[in-house]
Amino acid sequence: MRRIAPLGALLALATGCGRPAVPPAPGQVFVVTNGIGTGEVRISLTKEGCGLDCPDVFGKGAAARLVGHTHPGSRFDGFSGPCTGRMPCVVPLDRPRWVAASFSDAAARYDRRLGPGRAMAPSSPRAIALDRGGGTAVAGAGEAWLGRFDREGQKAWDMTGGDKTATAVVFDSAFDIVVVGWKGSPPAAHVEKRTASGGPVWELDFVGPDARATDVAVDANGDVYVVGTFAGSLKAGNKKVESAGGSDVFVARVSPEGKPIDVLRLGGANSEHAPRVATDGALSVHVAYVAGGLDTYGAATHGETRIVSFAPFGQKAWEVPIEGRARVDVLRATTGGEIVVAGRFTGGIKLAGKELRARGDGDAMVAKLDRSGAALWAKSFGGKHDSNVTAMDVDPSGRIALFGTFQDTMEIGKTTLTAKRVRRTWHGGTSSDWIALDTWLSVLSPEGEVISAKAFGGSGTDFARAVTWAEGGDVVFLLDQEELDVGGEGKGITSHLERRLVRRPAEAP
Repeated sequence: MRRIAPLGALLALATGCGRPAVPPAPGQVFVVTNGIGTGEVRISLTKEGCGLDCPDVFGKGAAARLVGHTHPGSRFDGFSGPCTGRMPCVVPLDRPRWVAASFSDAAARYDRRLGPGRAMAPSSPRAIALDRGGGTAVAGAGEAWLGRFDREGQKAWDMTGGDKTATAVVFDSAFDIVVVGWKGSPPAAHVEKRTASGGPVWELDFVGPDARATDVAVDANGDVYVVGTFAGSLKAGNKKVESAGGSDVFVARVSPEGKPIDVLRLGGANSEHAPRVATDGALSVHVAYVAGGLDTYGAATHGETRIVSFAPFGQKAWEVPIEGRARVDVLRATTGGEIVVAGRFTGGIKLAGKELRARGDGDAMVAKLDRSGAALWAKSFGGKHDSNVTAMDVDPSGRIALFGTFQDTMEIGKTTLTAKRVRRTWHGGTSSDWIALDTWLSVLSPEGEVISAKAFGGSGTDFARAVTWAEGGDVVFLLDQEELDVGGEGKGITSHLERRLVRRPAEAP
């Protein structure tokens, strides 16, 4: 736990009498919510004749009665702080009081806490993967760099140590686990294969200045495709590539036995960022990356985002730029060989003839391309402030699961999602209305029509990390959630990030 900071400051959702004072005055009740469910806490005063607009000074014995109420699809799990349990909470108003209420997702098959999360965590949309039995592999499972969980979300094993950071994980056709990231300092891009029980099969380093692997895919033959960035030169086995300037993208093909087959370089005089990879399971390999710098929103400031297809590997079939300030955070190939891309953009962009314009500071975008790179359709979702897609998966029928983060409000089809609004009081004594970041999950048809949309999150800030389809129309997603603690009497709120692994029906309300 840490003391109040910008990520875990004082949140006053409900106050007693009068206007909030700094420091808090007697009679104030501060309520925060935790969990991925939604609800509200209703407050009434137990002293007869004293409503919420009563004078600043309460009479002796005045108290507030707090009752938790759920929104549809959620469950009230109880209070913490001066009260515990699900029964109404009654607190005296002789001093400032902090109360936390927890709400869970009633549709969740499981909701597991994996350990500490990280606000600036190195991660990718492929940070989780499922095997055919419903078990899950997680890259970055709390303090472990790799974790394995059964179909009920219970931990089977995890890997710690080795100075490794994992960003992405997949299962191959034999259901061995392939994980990529980097290790050591200075970092070397790293890929390794392990059995489903965690035993080592092989590992391989791509050595070069500041080399980091960011994503991975496996084809039907078991060949492994790794993408990442490097500066200067990069070497894997007897394969070597040289940067054209700044940071470039590498795309490596590795045999099922862990032998480097070939390494490609993508990029020019500027630095390249955020490479992602997908394969259709046969001949085609698709790569997306940002050519140029990134702004604070993560979109290109100059240059452009590019999507490149190789068929077979090493032979460029086509290349499609996204004109404007955009970034592809995830791409997937459908069973029919089409490509679905998703990410974020600001202003206006053009992708293969399809134009999109952001509603506010930045919008989420998703598009489907055919085998030749022509756009079949393109959609954007957003509101006044930032909205993005950070993870996506496509099921065998072509349905698309999108998972991301938004602020304030977000329009997804005919659904409007609203993030938590709170009042935060900082150490310096100033207060301001604060709109927390919440996560959102949406399902689209193969034609891009919105089937469902739902928001998740409490009073703190939430970060969407990864999502994957499971059997029976379920999805499993990974998020980091700011947990708010009110355990210290009269000491306000502390917070920490908690990594959570959740499984639920994708379209459940």
